[in-house]
Amino acid sequence: LMLVGENVQPESDEERVYVMIVMFMASCFAASVFGNMAVLIQNMDSTNKRFQERMDLINENLRYTKCPQNVSDDIRNYYDYLWIRQRSLMYNSDVFSDLSLSLKKRLLTYQYREMISQVPILQYCSAGFFENIVVMLKAKLFLPRVTLIREGDVGDCMYFISKGTVDVLVSGNWIKRIKDGDIFGEIALLLHSHRRTATAKSVSYCDLCYLTQQDFDK
Repeated sequence: LMLVGENVQPESDEERVYVMIVMFMASCFAASVFGNMAVLIQNMDSTNKRFQERMDLINENLRYTKCPQNVSDDIRNYYDYLWIRQRSLMYNSDVFSDLSLSLKKRLLTYQYREMISQVPILQYCSAGFFENIVVMLKAKLFLPRVTLIREGDVGDCMYFISKGTVDVLVSGNWIKRIKDGDIFGEIALLLHSHRRTATAKSVSYCDLCYLTQQDFDK
């Protein structure tokens, strides 16, 4: 009736029944849409509230400890980036901790296969070995201008760049810039007590995964 553009009254009993059914279905549909929207908005508000409460605690702690302004700004920027990128503060937690090991391996293999396949020493490993490696990976976020590894330090892990840009320097001289999908520090997995031959510094926010020498040796 609304499509006609004017108030057309049903004339027969069949038309009245049809109109009643359509109106009922339309009412149910509208109630469902508005109900889902209300739940969605409520969930968003709840998530935003939790984030704000967490930030309030962080800010209060920074003020109480009289943390230097530049350090406080870096900490706030860190959490702001997590919020924008992850929409949560669960970056370093195991979100899928309740998954069975087999399902977790399947999930992580899908997420990290392309990234890990770039590592020469892992390119030809068996499927079982590959699955064991991905379960051992740990994620970490770094702010810009952070020294990730330092030339001369003893290496104990290698890094995979999930997202971000990193500069590589030797003796203070810029060598190259690496980005998403690249790796660095892999020699640490093969040579124990080996000292880093280069320094790596984050250029942007960097989402990295790392594999420790201890886990690799298992």
